[in-house]
Amino acid sequence: MLTGKPPHYQPKNRKQMLRDIVEKKVEMHEKFSPETKLLLSGLLERDPNKRLGASSTDAQDIIEHPFFKNINWVDLRQLKTKPPYVPNLQGPEDLRNIDRMFLDEKLKETPENSMTGSAKDKTNFKGFTYNQDELLKKR
Repeated sequence: MLTGKPPHYQPKNRKQMLRDIVEKKVEMHEKFSPETKLLLSGLLERDPNKRLGASSTDAQDIIEHPFFKNINWVDLRQLKTKPPYVPNLQGPEDLRNIDRMFLDEKLKETPENSMTGSAKDKTNFKGFTYNQDELLKKR
């Protein structure tokens, strides 16, 4: 997260990476501050009920975390905080700041047989204000 790679990253063995995520302890970089280690441990807690930000005070737990002690959240919300780094971009499609590793990855689509249910179940969401079937009936 702070070193450029997610914990347990295994680019050539996805199954092993998923096993490591479930089974292995997250190792912290030795140069991380105690606040950094505490933040990452809280965010990466396997039990979602114990995870940082999962209490009844929600995101306030994260906002008040010692890692963010120097952040003025009011100024940040009001866009008064100057970003520490502003990339030089030539336009909205400028990719020069994205690591080649990600740009060179081959695209993988989700296999159709990995989805369950009918096509209608996948495209209609009950309770939403937009319903394609209702619009088609009106035509």
